Amino acid sequence: MGQQQVKKLLELALLAGQIMCESQAESYRVEDTMNKILSLSQAAFAVGCSFSTNLLAIIDDPKFESGAYMGVKRITSHSNNLNKIGQVTRITDYFVQGQLDIDQTYTLLLDIRSGRNLYNPNRAALGIWGMTFCFTFLFDGGPFEGLTAAINGLVLALLFLAGNRFNFGTFFTNVIQASVVTLLPHLFQMYLWPDLASGTVVIASLMPLVPGTPFTTAVRDLFHEDFIAGSSRLVEALLTAGSLALGSIIAFLILEGVFI
Repeated sequence: MGQQQVKKLLELALLAGQIMCESQAESYRVEDTMNKILSLSQAAFAVGCSFSTNLLAIIDDPKFESGAYMGVKRITSHSNNLNKIGQVTRITDYFVQGQLDIDQTYTLLLDIRSGRNLYNPNRAALGIWGMTFCFTFLFDGGPFEGLTAAINGLVLALLFLAGNRFNFGTFFTNVIQASVVTLLPHLFQMYLWPDLASGTVVIASLMPLVPGTPFTTAVRDLFHEDFIAGSSRLVEALLTAGSLALGSIIAFLILEGVFI
């Protein structure tokens, strides 16, 4: 393989790893995909490493006249997108099996990265509303709790769309969402339905915001002894959980300051 092709192979591996990292894939899965691509160089040393927020790939061989090839990618955004992970895995498998060349594979990966998500913001907002409503009955809520959850879920969905459009920042958006969905059920309980189980509605409303995927991915990385990647993902999950807790605390402080 020519050195120009080796360089393209390195860039291809980094692009595939970047898409998977941005889509919340586990580090060992990212590294497996990158190493499959890099192994095609048939170099003496070819390895890819994922640290959740950074990617590193190196290809080296004594035959290289200009020295080793090394590339680094900085991962600046994360979103749960299992569809993109599956697409990248499928495309890279085709490439490794020889069904696609480097240029075709690179173009397809660029299309995947720049392509729209499988679920647009409106569908995601509808899913948030549905989760809030259904979780209420899962937690033994009754008709009044279901009605309140439907209203709460609608407000949560609108806040999600606003945050997605104006890009307030994940932490700030989570604090606002948690504050509002904690405050509303208690206001309904005070002024409309005294027997309303407001705690059930609050828990159901917070469930769509819980960082389940980052936490699960972090645990899987830690079990695979990817301690750097697992720790960084765990910090991300705990920071999200902390923002939700802070939002709920702010709501209770507002209630105590105004009504007590």
